Amino acid sequence: MPWAIAAAFGDGLVDAAYALAATRSLGEADIAQLRELGEALNYNGYGETEADLTIHPAALYALMRGATDPLRFAAEAAIVHTLSTAKRVDLEAAGALAPLHADARTAVFVLPDAAWSRRVNGSFAHALATATAQRAHAVLTPNAKGGYVVSVRAPRARPQGADVFCRGFGGGGRSGAAGIDHLPAAECDAFVARFAAARWTQ
Repeated sequence: MPWAIAAAFGDGLVDAAYALAATRSLGEADIAQLRELGEALNYNGYGETEADLTIHPAALYALMRGATDPLRFAAEAAIVHTLSTAKRVDLEAAGALAPLHADARTAVFVLPDAAWSRRVNGSFAHALATATAQRAHAVLTPNAKGGYVVSVRAPRARPQGADVFCRGFGGGGRSGAAGIDHLPAAECDAFVARFAAARWTQ
């Protein structure tokens, strides 16, 4: 169960993670540690190539293999601190960017063409959704095809429609969190217009 709590935090399912944690005898410090662990591991899952990542997935698996207690792993494995620090630095860089589009209901951010952008796009989308629960968010990151990888988060207050919206551009995912592997640059303006006009919270 503690690993499931960490995984839920990592996937941006914050409410579900806290609900699971409430069924266990976990203190606030333990829950915070599981959240840090889950978000750090999730952060290392984003990148266009393995070279973008902080640690190669196979090397991370080797460190985690046999770790039955996530709290002990989070406390003792140096890689967790390394990933958390890298995530914080990348999020600070993303947070300094102005949105391409923003209104009361939606916001769209375009990250620069850089390894840190490709690492942080999912974590940044999660952070935006957590900070403003009534707003839908999209994070666009340049890819090698000359277009964008897109992470979409429906409003946390009503986490529905992200999958349907992304399917309109060849993507998919869950109702609360979805994405597009390749959005051609020529479709960027249409994407923003449709994103802003979508019925996210009505």
